[in-house]
Amino acid sequence: MVNDSQELSVIFVPLVLSEPTPMVKEVRSELRPRLCAIQRGPNGYGFNLHSERARPGQYIRAVDEDSPAERAGLQPQDRIVEVNSVSVEGKTHSEVVATIKAGGDVTRLLVVDSDTDAFFKRCRVTPTSKHLTGEKMLYPLNRPHPLPSSATTVRQ
Repeated sequence: MVNDSQELSVIFVPLVLSEPTPMVKEVRSELRPRLCAIQRGPNGYGFNLHSERARPGQYIRAVDEDSPAERAGLQPQDRIVEVNSVSVEGKTHSEVVATIKAGGDVTRLLVVDSDTDAFFKRCRVTPTSKHLTGEKMLYPLNRPHPLPSSATTVRQ
């Protein structure tokens, strides 16, 4: 016990692990959308797209092993935000499929995983290709929530 007349020193020692342990999970430092450029192969792109009534949006159901989609970094449960730089927010399943097919042999999908999607929704911001880079968005201080239409983009 420490009384009023004694000093208490606290020393923080960083934990250094020489090998990964089951207690330590890999942590992503940034929540950003990903751009997956997928070259159509002989069997297509190699992913299945689906939508659900309970949650809006178009999601990746499955990614075929050793497919163009897998090599491009597409993951199951990713939500598609843009197809070939065109927003698919509010589009129907058939409209998104048609947009993907219209891309030709290469389709560029801007996607977010569930953590990134939740983060952007909490911030009330729609992810775009501007969020891929190190650009910072500056918002007026008198706004309660970030509004991209009134934002100024600044490069680091």
